[in-house]
Amino acid sequence: MFFNESLDLFSYFNKIVKEFVAMSKETVSEESIFYLSHLLANRSNIKDSYPETLAELRFMAIEGTSKQAIEAYREMGDRALFISGFFRGSLQHRIVNVDYYYKMGSMAYASLLTLIDAPFFAELSKHFVFFSEIIRDIAFHVRGSNKDLIAMYEEWLQTRDPKVACRLQRMGFNMDALIIA
Repeated sequence: MFFNESLDLFSYFNKIVKEFVAMSKETVSEESIFYLSHLLANRSNIKDSYPETLAELRFMAIEGTSKQAIEAYREMGDRALFISGFFRGSLQHRIVNVDYYYKMGSMAYASLLTLIDAPFFAELSKHFVFFSEIIRDIAFHVRGSNKDLIAMYEEWLQTRDPKVACRLQRMGFNMDALIIA
């Protein structure tokens, strides 16, 4: 499914997030679905006035006022989630890998809970990798890139990871036909 101009960007991503979460068979709160949809819709329009790295954002959160800490932790979690999901392939050959993004993003959302009352941040923190994988699947869906699908298939061939197999099935692969004895 490609972007339908009759839908606004939030509605488009909200529909896709709901579909991919439903296919995962995981229980996810409406607040987290809304937040992910909002994150995906707004990342295309972000004017980045924040520091470049997650470490700089963390320092800003630790050293700043409560308001600055909330903004920095939220940006840190959002950026880590978006990059680890949408641009995961770009992290493969870097010193700072996807696990770093998982840890920093999860920690950022957990830290937000000490500053504001928003329970869905606990869900985002606890299931950060799952939400990153949902965004990764959405990225494949939106881009429709064969290169991305091939990379996922090659990952499955190397690891035989059931989670990767499940993601391939969600993308339309017949895993029974792919399994070679």
